[in-house]
Amino acid sequence: MSDIDAMRRTAAADMQANFEKVIVENPMKVDTARRATATFFVDKDYIKIWNKQLTKADIESEGFLTPRQRAQFLEHLNIQYSQLITDKMDPLTRVFVRSYTTDHRDLNWFLRWPACLLSNFKKAGTFGCIDGVPRSGKTSLACTFMKILWEEFQLESITNIVVEPRPDYIFYGTRLSVLLKYILERKRWVLVLDETATFADKKRSMSEGNIDFENLNRFIGKQGGSLLMVTHSFDKDVPTRLQQWCTEQYTKLNLTRMRCSLRGQYYKGFHTIDGIPDFPGFLTNATTSLEYDISFSKFLNLVQRDMTPEQALAELTKKDDKPTIEEQIVQMGRYMTPHQIMDVTKAAKTTVYDILKKNKVPIFRPSE
Repeated sequence: MSDIDAMRRTAAADMQANFEKVIVENPMKVDTARRATATFFVDKDYIKIWNKQLTKADIESEGFLTPRQRAQFLEHLNIQYSQLITDKMDPLTRVFVRSYTTDHRDLNWFLRWPACLLSNFKKAGTFGCIDGVPRSGKTSLACTFMKILWEEFQLESITNIVVEPRPDYIFYGTRLSVLLKYILERKRWVLVLDETATFADKKRSMSEGNIDFENLNRFIGKQGGSLLMVTHSFDKDVPTRLQQWCTEQYTKLNLTRMRCSLRGQYYKGFHTIDGIPDFPGFLTNATTSLEYDISFSKFLNLVQRDMTPEQALAELTKKDDKPTIEEQIVQMGRYMTPHQIMDVTKAAKTTVYDILKKNKVPIFRPSE
């Protein structure tokens, strides 16, 4: 092979590798789409249209394409790339491009240092997602990750996953107030939430729960933590804003295989990993949802009023010591005046005598 042919092969390989990097980026940055437009588009009309679209997307979507924009861009990108290869390249270069592939055999879990797959979580504010069909081992993988995060990076895990026996580095809770308490007490941690679609579904983007969940995730990085979600479908379940923030994606293909797309600060890679083990002792007995027992929006409002986060949480979770109407009636019992009976009957929307009878309190009658 001549030097010129060798240069052609190298250039073709670089171009194909760059193309494959673009099509797997999800969510896709506007800057990535701009570079792809300049590199692969040949039709001036397409270039003009997408320059306008990308400028608009950069303003409205905080530097990322929406899932719908990404799908449309990839459709046009494939057309333009095919046209570039067919119309602008000589036959030999076309052969080099089409014969190049980045596909490799699966990497084995034990041969590939597993900790590198989680090294980006060393930086606070990292967002990741484990997705896959039911019974593909998503929760088991999350438990395995929690063990690695502690052993390799000393990161504690706060989770709604039931793990037995529970190690000292895992803190369990199913209520927002409990998880928030753990968050405020720890310095370096990862929030690992299973079945996120049950309490933060993309289809209910304007629900109070979704808004609280998004606000919680804005708070996570400032408190020195990160988030790892577990759900069935990244595209269909995870709210759009969180899709834009996620850099770490682990797609379970079956019980022992997963496909990784990692784009964080310390490690970038696109691999298929095989031979994923089940770690002895990490038996998930049950998974639960997340109960919004407090309003996170109210929590943030209290913090903005010069309260510390700990004071704001205490304010939202303190118990009201005032007795209920029924408790007042039972305490006052037969000594209530007619005027008091009239007031509490209206408030309780029942008769005082019914309440006293239910609680077995002697009823005063004039004949007695």
